[in-house]
Amino acid sequence: MNHKSTLHSLFVLCLLCASLAGFSQNAYRSKQTGANYSWTTIANWETFNGTSWVPASAYPVSTDGIITISAADSITLSTAITVDQLVVDGILAIFSSSQTLNDGAGVDLQVNGKLHMGLNGTLNGAGSLQVNASGTLSFLLSGARVRTITTNNGNTIVANPTGTTGIETNSFTNNGTFTINSGVFSINNCELINNNLVVINSVSPASYILSAGTAPAGQLNNT
Repeated sequence: MNHKSTLHSLFVLCLLCASLAGFSQNAYRSKQTGANYSWTTIANWETFNGTSWVPASAYPVSTDGIITISAADSITLSTAITVDQLVVDGILAIFSSSQTLNDGAGVDLQVNGKLHMGLNGTLNGAGSLQVNASGTLSFLLSGARVRTITTNNGNTIVANPTGTTGIETNSFTNNGTFTINSGVFSINNCELINNNLVVINSVSPASYILSAGTAPAGQLNNT
């Protein structure tokens, strides 16, 4: 018997088991197919059956396990659904719809990649949104709204040439960089806790309206 070959095989098997151990049954991950980016396209998803990843038979919702947008994928949401335990490693774009973020255990939506809030896209619910150090939350077009508890540890960017976008209700804690490049950003019935840097581009022009709450610390720069 070739003991080295046996040991190598056992080592590979242990690594495989360790890599799968972090996934619960009914977890989902995106596997984007071609040029179709829609969340509701079932072919764009795989699910974990307790042993391996298999093609999904439905698109994920809040009653499923952890939902991951894979790093290489771009997924769009334009149909109203409820989500929870969502991790964005790639790109998620929300537009022309109102999405609900449930409040489960821990952080309900983590952004390591990019979350784009597009035209009339709204994120509601009692859940919490956290933009991690590598992540970006973008408000790109008029009518984009976030109505959840939000913590920015990375980048939040407003690039809306016309109209108003904003964060409404609950709180917005900025531990990273919050940049308003163009348009009007409304912080309405929401406490702005600025622990780092807010940059406002005065050339475009850009501005923000703080309707309620305070900005007790950090820097406010007009560029």
